[in-house]
Amino acid sequence: MYQRICTALRWLALLLLAVTFSWASQQSLCAQTGPPNLPPATPPPSSSAPQQEGASIWIYVGAVVALGVIGAIIALVVLQPNKSKKEPTLSYSSERLGDYRLLNLLMTGQTSQVWEVAEISSGRHFAIKMLLPECAKVAEHRRFLFHEAEVGQQLAHPNIIRVVRIVRDPNVPHFVMDFFPGGNLKLRILRKEWDFIKEHAQEILKQAATALAFINAKGWVHRDVKPDNLLVSSSGETRVIDLAIAQRIPTGLAKIFRKKGKIQGTRSYMSPEQIRNEPLDGRADIYSFGATCYEIVTGRPPFRGTSAQDLLNKHLTEKPISPRVHNPEVTEEFAQLVLQMLAKNKEHRPQSFHEVLMALRKIRVFSAVKKSKT
Repeated sequence: MYQRICTALRWLALLLLAVTFSWASQQSLCAQTGPPNLPPATPPPSSSAPQQEGASIWIYVGAVVALGVIGAIIALVVLQPNKSKKEPTLSYSSERLGDYRLLNLLMTGQTSQVWEVAEISSGRHFAIKMLLPECAKVAEHRRFLFHEAEVGQQLAHPNIIRVVRIVRDPNVPHFVMDFFPGGNLKLRILRKEWDFIKEHAQEILKQAATALAFINAKGWVHRDVKPDNLLVSSSGETRVIDLAIAQRIPTGLAKIFRKKGKIQGTRSYMSPEQIRNEPLDGRADIYSFGATCYEIVTGRPPFRGTSAQDLLNKHLTEKPISPRVHNPEVTEEFAQLVLQMLAKNKEHRPQSFHEVLMALRKIRVFSAVKKSKT
């Protein structure tokens, strides 16, 4: 509200100055030339008269300019919110955050934590993602957290975690989302839960592709598709998470005049165009999804490097080997689909997740599926 008032006053001051200078210019011109084609009824005025009239005009202009400057100062200073005034904050302890009781720490990242919580007023379970204390007042970290939450609120889909509430607290910024009883798929890969993966891989990939198709259709590219960002329950139910670096798909002139930002993503899954910081569309997510599929069925990503730069170079130049080399139980049809998604040229990949879904419905991931006991 304050910003709107300040902006309005600034524009008003500029408009006032423009009108004043326009009027002053007209008056000055009239004073110098006089009315056209009329004979003088009186003797011409002395030379001091025009000077006095011009001086009065510029005195008026100066007064208006001074008023405009004063108005701008008022808009910039007086009407700005009082930053010295302490903002209201949530009650926070090791056991409680506002109306939520902290139950279990689910994940700790570089800048944030995710907790399972219970709403005190209703007893319902949710998850809360909050910034770590040392990151809570860092503008960049706050921006990413709130961006993730705001995009999540726009993308209501059964296979995307629902964001319930955003809290822009100055000390404990966080957002509340649905609690999903299942860890991420990366953990199951690291634990080598191959029976579970073989039984549920087909449905997991279909659900993830459905969610990503929805994200792309809404005009967003996820930019960080990987096993870590797929939550999977014991029954194979799947949710896509972490939209912190999701980006609008540029269209029209935005492709030409877009502002290049920092290259972001996870190196093991980044598409060549993402590494080159080019405009991205859904096909970048398809490449990352291909790398994710590769790791799900083989236990390793398609490329490994001796350094971060070596790994990125392999995404740009090296052809991936078939996942069947690492796991012969993968069907030839699925292996070919994965390699197609990993094409360096985005024109050679499936052009949308709808194409990926159509292929997944026609083929099997594994040649023989063994039912897991869990």
